[in-house]
Amino acid sequence: MSFQTWVWKDDNYQLTQYIIDDGETLQVSKFACEYRAVRRAELTNLLLSNGCSDVVWKFPEETGFYQPVVVARKKYNFLFSFGEECAIIITNNCSIKIERGGCFGK
Repeated sequence: MSFQTWVWKDDNYQLTQYIIDDGETLQVSKFACEYRAVRRAELTNLLLSNGCSDVVWKFPEETGFYQPVVVARKKYNFLFSFGEECAIIITNNCSIKIERGGCFGK
């Protein structure tokens, strides 16, 4: 079984993922990370102010993916860092890669 808890404080939330394996022996794993929620307008402004153009939001009705996806163009790669362990990398081919490093498994 797997479940999450979300504890909000202002725009930040502590996400904790619990995984319970009840095979031969009961084993419980717990992984926690803190995130900052960013609204679409704020992320759009961050992209535009960092040299991106053609910022377009695509929604589930269009993409079939369950969450909105943002597409932006920039000549070079750049990095948004959220602390030492989490970052969003937006590449020049418009793909977004989330690097979590040590966020899970602490």
